Amino acid sequence: MSLRAAAGGEAILSFSGMAAVRQAQQVTDFHIAPPRVNLANTMPALLACAAFITLLGLATITVELPVWIIGWYLATSLVTLTLYIEDKRRARRGMRRIPEKTPHRWELLGGWSGALIAQEMVRHKVKKDSYMFVFWLIVVLHLLGLVGYIVVRMGLIVW
Repeated sequence: MSLRAAAGGEAILSFSGMAAVRQAQQVTDFHIAPPRVNLANTMPALLACAAFITLLGLATITVELPVWIIGWYLATSLVTLTLYIEDKRRARRGMRRIPEKTPHRWELLGGWSGALIAQEMVRHKVKKDSYMFVFWLIVVLHLLGLVGYIVVRMGLIVW
């Protein structure tokens, strides 16, 4: 704890721990957003994740989905999450941004769940309708692709 004089002559009491936390926040320029008040905005994301996890589990158990595919989804999601956070950091600092095609490509490769987590964590890209349209189209394609894989592997439709 320290006491120092501010401009205007008043004394400021500061705790060095709090100052260190504020300084670290300024250096990283990253914070996790508070939870949304309106759950209706979060419900599509929750439903998409629940459906995807259910389908992945079903495919792994019933039709022997290769386990490496789950690893692939995790790896691409981690890359996509990192891209979102980095682009948000660049946006705040006024730096050159990551082109929108880049996260969309990673979402299409399987990183859409990481994008969904990043959208909830840092509120990045959620208000841009054109971006979100493409994002949700990618999510639907992944869900339909997984359903199609299960249906074909179960022999319900001959390919």
